[in-house]
Amino acid sequence: MSRVLDKIRYSSEARLPEARYNGDFPYLVFPSFEGLPGIRHLVTTKLGGVSEGIWESLNLITDDSDPIENVQENYRRVADALGVDPHSFVLTQQTHTTNILKVTREDAGKGLYTDYENFDIDGLVTDVPGITLCGFYADCVPIIFADPVERVVGVAHSGWKGTVGRISQRMIEIMTADYGCSHGNIYAAVGPAIGQECYEVSEDVILKVNEAFKEEQYPSLYYRKDNGRYQLNLKKAVELTLLESGVDKEKLWVSDICTKCNKDIFFSCRGVGGKRGDFGAFISLDPQDA
Repeated sequence: MSRVLDKIRYSSEARLPEARYNGDFPYLVFPSFEGLPGIRHLVTTKLGGVSEGIWESLNLITDDSDPIENVQENYRRVADALGVDPHSFVLTQQTHTTNILKVTREDAGKGLYTDYENFDIDGLVTDVPGITLCGFYADCVPIIFADPVERVVGVAHSGWKGTVGRISQRMIEIMTADYGCSHGNIYAAVGPAIGQECYEVSEDVILKVNEAFKEEQYPSLYYRKDNGRYQLNLKKAVELTLLESGVDKEKLWVSDICTKCNKDIFFSCRGVGGKRGDFGAFISLDPQDA
């Protein structure tokens, strides 16, 4: 598995997250987040785990037929790479909402070692050290957030419904209103997700996009094909929303990796056309500060 992440296909090296390895366990980090004091983060791939079959190998879904002992071992490997306690993970059942949970210490371990209690949640935010926020993806857009001044972190899952619902804007609003963050101190990063050339959608989706964005932004978000369908740029939509929400451009990183084009490295719903695992995005405040 050594150097397997060198095989990732992309179109702009300047927007490629950095590949890291914990032994043979591969993962990605965002350069803009690497220097933030007391904040740990990473994005996994589908590689480096123990799951089998359609879940092979680093599946992070806990609510399906992959044996829980395999999933827990996968999380243990993530925890080891991140340098956190596996019991610090907070899992939710994502259902393409714009609901965001303010996570407390009592949420640690839910969904992995205890029953799910957080349903219909697609965003997590906390100022509690030693808690690890988890988001799960297989083409949808991963977004992580951090304010190193007020020491607040967040993660969001943004498919087309969450994107037109502006879940990333809701996260910024909660961080500023409820945690006292300043827009100028907030970092955000957009992870690997399906690219525009691989994401065909119907007109009803585009009508929702038109309601959520300005007309002058439409050309950068989608184009119409001869078959009457559209190619949608989800990551650009998230990027525009974050900038409009007050995130400074120099504090925003947008990854140039398409999950479908790299379905051998990332789980991709469009890539396999059926059941599969999820990869994850993780962020936490240094547990040494707990």
